[in-house]
Amino acid sequence: MVKPLLFFLLLSPTLSAQTHCPNLLQNPGAEKGITGWNFSIENGTQYDVDWSSFGKQAFVASFLWSTKSQEIDLAKSYSTNYLDSEPEIYVQEMYKGHLPNYDDQYYFYVELRDSLRNVLDSFEDGSELNPIITSSTWQISSNTFSSYGSGLRYIYLESGGKDVEFYEGNFGTDMDQAEIRFAANDNSECQTVNNLSTFENNKTLLTEIYPNPSSGLVTIDLGNNYEDVTVTLKSISGQVISEQLYESAKSINLEINQAPGLYFIETKIGSNKSSSLMKIVKQ
Repeated sequence: MVKPLLFFLLLSPTLSAQTHCPNLLQNPGAEKGITGWNFSIENGTQYDVDWSSFGKQAFVASFLWSTKSQEIDLAKSYSTNYLDSEPEIYVQEMYKGHLPNYDDQYYFYVELRDSLRNVLDSFEDGSELNPIITSSTWQISSNTFSSYGSGLRYIYLESGGKDVEFYEGNFGTDMDQAEIRFAANDNSECQTVNNLSTFENNKTLLTEIYPNPSSGLVTIDLGNNYEDVTVTLKSISGQVISEQLYESAKSINLEINQAPGLYFIETKIGSNKSSSLMKIVKQ
């Protein structure tokens, strides 16, 4: 059985080599400012960029519904044979409320479209009429598309936020880490990405984790048998939820009993502290 690879999250400089499908979105987390998306431009709907406690920056909505969208033309990069094979597609975006009050509003919407832009499948999490109410912690909206039929040529992603306090300026929903990716498998047309640097002579452990997203039970595959393996489960804020030490392990089963959301799994090996830091989505 083919096991989907988890995408490595590089929170600090490490040595890594990863094989995965690239994020198809431009400027997914406001790294390049207000660019790459189709933004709402009316007064009270304009976006701004602010510092993010999760990444370096995030998009921030205003006091009216602030929307942003992208349509990805898949035929520019992928063969029609591949697109017609119904590859699995993972989509996500992270969101939270903004100071001074965190009860803002949010929605996330994705369409899979054919060459005439007819909708093959869609995913909706909230809407302007029935929005998600945000909180002070980062949450994630995500979905994996499969069995949607042949003819896929475009993917359309739209999200929006609103400040319910109606403060002038940008005090609405924060949005970050948007993704559209084909699921990595033996038949995919993915790319190999190498990120090379060093940090205190540590080595990154090339670990696989599956399934991801998961309903709670995940398998951590270390590739080889190692001694003194420490596995730490952390919340998105960095709080340690659980930590277990294994005298010897090659494959570890881990149960995430917490609420759905985004978590981190840190794996450290032996006295040299070779490590990996990974993100896992519980649905």
